[in-house]
Amino acid sequence: MTAVLVVTAVAALTVVADLGTKRVVAARLVEGRLYGAAGWGLRRADNRRGSVASVSPRLALAAWTVSAGCVVSILATRTSPPSPLVSAGFGLALGGAAGNVAGRFTRGAVIDFVAAGPWPLFNLADGAMVAGALLALAGVL
Repeated sequence: MTAVLVVTAVAALTVVADLGTKRVVAARLVEGRLYGAAGWGLRRADNRRGSVASVSPRLALAAWTVSAGCVVSILATRTSPPSPLVSAGFGLALGGAAGNVAGRFTRGAVIDFVAAGPWPLFNLADGAMVAGALLALAGVL
């Protein structure tokens, strides 16, 4: 399987998983209530702020499209294929970004729901972006 196909498949699976979890959270969890203990567990928050709060959904989509195009161009023009870790990392990062952009488009907000102690609430897309960047970095080193 080529690197571009791996990136595409991982990104698509990440988007489906992210949007699915957000749909379940929106339907089942009361906003603000902690389902857990000592700051750990699930807590739904409709995040209208975030890192791209002042960016319109269309501009966020444009930025994602340019990013995806850059990744595909980099992978397609390499003389040697990237490692599976790098391809999977790019796929996770792009899929996570796409999941959050989709939330901005459809709801005007991103649903965050993972409460992990002292860290800010996050969602599957946020985790995928961080894990993807770390995987890609690990694959390059």
